[in-house]
Amino acid sequence: TDFPALKTYGWLPSSPEDHVNDLTEKRVKRAVNRELEARGLSIDQENPDFLIAIYGGSERKVDVRSRGYSYGWDYRGYWGPRGIDVYEYNEGTLIIDFIDGKDRKLIWRGTATAVINPAAKPEEMEKLINEAVAKILEKFPPPAK
Repeated sequence: TDFPALKTYGWLPSSPEDHVNDLTEKRVKRAVNRELEARGLSIDQENPDFLIAIYGGSERKVDVRSRGYSYGWDYRGYWGPRGIDVYEYNEGTLIIDFIDGKDRKLIWRGTATAVINPAAKPEEMEKLINEAVAKILEKFPPPAK
């Protein structure tokens, strides 16, 4: 793909299978628009050079950590493992696909994952999304070969 020739983009409509709720979708689109406009690209839904699709999801994760092992014998008797800590958290993934506007083939993909706090305030979620989108798009456009 001739990335420097890309000047306009449009958004593909989302579907329920994309696993992005309406509020998150608006935040992601706003962040992507801001990043791409800063690179000189503009929205053209009628005749875009490329289209953008976003996908997301979250998964419950478990992290088990040992606090170490100490085996031995002293005046208190036998002693062993110091303990295990178990942490549960949600990990969210955001995928941004750029698709050629003419032949509808994937031309670029960026992804980010982060720990998601379900109790986060709206401004915290906005900040997390903005950071994720900026991180993803810092690699766009790829260097010319």
